[in-house]
Amino acid sequence: MPKPLFARRVLVVSPTPTYPFDFGNRIRIYEMTKRFQAAGAKVDFLYSPMEWNTSFIDFEGYRQMVQQWDRVFLVPSESKYYTRPKNTHYEIDEWWEAPLHQMLEWLLLRQYYDCVVVNYAFLSKTLELVKGSTLKVLDTHDQMAGRKEILEGLGLEPDFFYLTENEEARALNRADVVVAIKDEEAKAFRNYTSKDVVTYPYPGLAQSWIYHGTSKVDDVNLSLLRVGFVGGLNQLNINCIRSFIANTRDLFAQKVAPLVIKIGGSVCEAIEDLAEEPHVKLLGRYDEPRDFYSQCDVIINPMLSSTGLKIKTVEAVSLGMPLLSTSHASEGLPDREPSLLFADDWELAKELVEASFDRSRLETYRKASNQALIGLQTQASQSFEAITTRINENPCLLIISNPELDRQSDYRRMWLNTLIYYLREGSEICMTTPTGIIPPLDLLKRAYGWQTECLKFVGDAGHESVVDHFFAASFDNLCDTRTSISCCFAAVPPKDQLAKALPSLKRLKTVMILEELCEAGELAKLIVFLTSNGIRATLVSSRLGAKRELLSSLIDFAQVLPYRHVDDLRDFFPTYSSSSPACDDEVIVNMVKRQDGERLQLSQFIHVFERQRYPIENNILVDEDALLSMHSFILLLRIFGISFRFKGPAVSTAIESAYLKRLTYEDPSYVFASMSRNDAGWANIWKIIS
Repeated sequence: MPKPLFARRVLVVSPTPTYPFDFGNRIRIYEMTKRFQAAGAKVDFLYSPMEWNTSFIDFEGYRQMVQQWDRVFLVPSESKYYTRPKNTHYEIDEWWEAPLHQMLEWLLLRQYYDCVVVNYAFLSKTLELVKGSTLKVLDTHDQMAGRKEILEGLGLEPDFFYLTENEEARALNRADVVVAIKDEEAKAFRNYTSKDVVTYPYPGLAQSWIYHGTSKVDDVNLSLLRVGFVGGLNQLNINCIRSFIANTRDLFAQKVAPLVIKIGGSVCEAIEDLAEEPHVKLLGRYDEPRDFYSQCDVIINPMLSSTGLKIKTVEAVSLGMPLLSTSHASEGLPDREPSLLFADDWELAKELVEASFDRSRLETYRKASNQALIGLQTQASQSFEAITTRINENPCLLIISNPELDRQSDYRRMWLNTLIYYLREGSEICMTTPTGIIPPLDLLKRAYGWQTECLKFVGDAGHESVVDHFFAASFDNLCDTRTSISCCFAAVPPKDQLAKALPSLKRLKTVMILEELCEAGELAKLIVFLTSNGIRATLVSSRLGAKRELLSSLIDFAQVLPYRHVDDLRDFFPTYSSSSPACDDEVIVNMVKRQDGERLQLSQFIHVFERQRYPIENNILVDEDALLSMHSFILLLRIFGISFRFKGPAVSTAIESAYLKRLTYEDPSYVFASMSRNDAGWANIWKIIS
């Protein structure tokens, strides 16, 4: 069974890199994007640097990202990030940059993506450049509306990016799916957008070190409970830990609690004076999580007010660490034990005092963390599955053609390139050959030009040069992973290939046959194969007038004729003999049903026509009395390029028109698309496959 995102391409647009893993947002972007790869998709990562100065590029970070993703695009920056707002709040596109706009226009013209994921609302204009059926996903990371008011309420200067609800709604409404980082923000988003909103929390990276119990090798006094707090260098963390130490020092002293509070991370650079506190030890920055967490017995997060998800809370849980926090600091963490959530610093500190004298409580904390981690991972998996389902609902068109013929024929090349051009924005377009072997890339580019980049080639690689454009799989694999797939025949596979693909053909939404590009004899065989197996097909032709109507009306009837075997073809040609040609160079066809009611398969007619056992290259007169039983025979005549006309006393233009009308509308479920080299004709094709 193929992976759920087999043969998919995903574009991820981000203002932050995915290496090094020293910030929570980088880890979350990396983890979510890796899920796309693990599900079978190829990932292009477009990085518009917000954290690298325009005069400095972290080449080691860039080299690592090239290793992480299938392709990486680095866009020059105009340094608009972090500029101050023009008014009290930012406008949604105030940090949008021209180089990013130009790069996206160029890339999206040349490459079809099944899904585009944009990180942060201030880059949501990306989604306005994405056309057609591509799934547009906005990963918000943080609710920007109300952010300024929260920070000002804490006495802090608003930083980063903040919006009004109306401006944030503009960003959300550009997407098909909005991703929130916690349920509380998802609920808020649903108040001002009707788009699908899912919660994808911070599940953390797969950790090389997991907490398995206390280890006290680093402490002189082995009896102390080691309490950990970690934070980056920002005012929220600075205020949080200062407030906690100030509010709890008297309680710890009064109870003579055997504990030490170890503080890690860059926040230490702003609180060096706290090193003088009797219960505090500053550890500073660290390279690996285990360097800090292995020195702790329990982690705390006493945050009372802030924005977004508390990454330090989730990181502790993902490492299996015992955790105590305020209710606010555990927002976005599912399945948390209520008894381990505290209203304020004082309540949390009292629990620490109890734990310092009763270490058995640590196991209760650890089990609660493990339960919360399971909830996080389950929620992340369910949200990702919802995105995967939406991607697989995109319409897919599989073109079966012969690149060698397409390269040699200007007409075929024009026809197919026009088809690809008109449909590539609205549909995933895959291509295979009649034999399933993909030729070298230079041949493909000579056949399809720059639009080769828009195609996905499915089959067996005939040359190593097609690897970047190639997905090793069968027709069945496509059908297993697409809920809306159509097939377009511009060439006819061998009979054994058709027989092998029959189960998948029966699962297709639509089967189209490009009548002008298929060789006549092969086309007839294909029609016989499809109709004899109960598969409805749409015959696509640019021919105008009666021929178009006739072709469109006949294909559903191309199943059987009322004759028993090949020898009965003599009944078609009563004047034919081995010694004389047809009378007056015409063959009069009298379709009289045999009394025994047995029928002759259409394939037997094809056999006769191919071997030219009868002089059918001459005009054929069709008896109007037999019209209702002549559908299949007329179709064969048309396919083999044999001219014909009606015979009978009442034949006239009016009767002929009525006959064509009757055939056209006799089966209203049949769909025909007019390929008349105009936008309306291509729109009809789009309606068929979508």
